[in-house]
Amino acid sequence: MERRYDTPESQKLMNSILTGAEWDSLDIQLTRIERDHGIKGRCDIRIKEAKRIVVATVYVSRKLEVAYVLGYHLDRKGEPSDDQLARVDEYIGGIEKLEGVLK
Repeated sequence: MERRYDTPESQKLMNSILTGAEWDSLDIQLTRIERDHGIKGRCDIRIKEAKRIVVATVYVSRKLEVAYVLGYHLDRKGEPSDDQLARVDEYIGGIEKLEGVLK
């Protein structure tokens, strides 16, 4: 299964938010998701390292054979914001349109 980090939020997560240990944790959890064929659609990955918890939002498309990392937020009051949720919903809508083409 391919992994995609196409959104501005996922690019920021990969390039400047995650520490090395957090990146390793995300990688391990994505590998587990990819191998568990019962997991599909939207899911959150909780990355707990040191003093914070980062939550990465992922959309697993078995039809397209892609795990999309769509965004992230810190696990704290007020997050994710309504704006973050709306962007993730918009990204998921685009993926579902692609899946619909393959019916």
